[in-house]
Formats: sequence, C-alpha cells, structure tokens
Amino acid sequence: MRAGLSSAAPVFFFSTGCRQASDLSESLGCARNEKGGVVIDPDTEESSVPGVYVAGDVSRDVLLVAVAIAEGAQAAVAINKAFLRRDGFSE
Repeated sequence: MRAGLSSAAPVFFFSTGCRQASDLSESLGCARNEKGGVVIDPDTEESSVPGVYVAGDVSRDVLLVAVAIAEGAQAAVAINKAFLRRDGFSE
C-alpha cells in the first residue's frame, strides 16, 4: 500500500440523472427511448426522421464533450454522404 492511502476509505459513485429539456425532437416526430433520448442509427447518427441527425446527450445519457464531438463528426460525414447521393455524385 502506498503511503497516505487507506484501504478503508469509502468510495461513492452517483448519478444525478438527466432528461431532455427541449421538446424539439418530439415535435419533429423523432422516436425516443424510455429515457427520453432520441433513437438513432449508430452508424450515421440519423434519427427515425429522415434528414434529422443528432449527436451528444440528445441521443445518449453520456454527458461527455469528447463523445459529443465524435458523434458530431460522424453525423457530419453521414450528412455529406447524403448530400452527395442526393446530387448524384455518389451511389
């Protein structure tokens, strides 16, 4: 055991929980899960409404900026591919 650390020290983990503060996704008709998060395609971040993409805590209860950034980048790639397909530049 390292100096200064006690094996008897209590450790607590807690969650404050979260909920969607906006009803925008609901008004757009996006499917939501039992926790109120928007249901998405995990490969594209697209919701059940074609053309509506989400990222971050809108679809998950993981409140981490790094996760939101990664999801935003994933959504941006999917949106770009959708535009290219729409405009006939991709299959």
